[in-house]
Amino acid sequence: MKHLKLLLSLVFIFTITLSGFSQDKMSALAVKKMAEVNQQLEAGGGAKLDAKQEKAYKEAFIENQKKINNVRKTVKDKAEKQTKIKALYSEFGKVLKSEVLTKEQSYAKSKGRKALKK
Repeated sequence: MKHLKLLLSLVFIFTITLSGFSQDKMSALAVKKMAEVNQQLEAGGGAKLDAKQEKAYKEAFIENQKKINNVRKTVKDKAEKQTKIKALYSEFGKVLKSEVLTKEQSYAKSKGRKALKK
């Protein structure tokens, strides 16, 4: 009985540790993408994201990545998977435009993205 409790405890700790690492990985990716957005905003002549916007962006990005990972794990058909992932990215773009960025920032991001491509 003691061995069973010890084994269950170790499995529980291992599971929590793995979920923590995946959350840190998504958070690091969110910070990287946020830096790209700030760079696009600067190139377009807009103001950078403030602390409140950064927090909202990070939360929305992590939520979107969780949905995408879920689609990648559950959907087997390649075409259907691509369609669903594309829809999720589109949905994230709409959230970014409507809830995180101001109209001026949205315009500057678009303008900056075009300027950086050249």
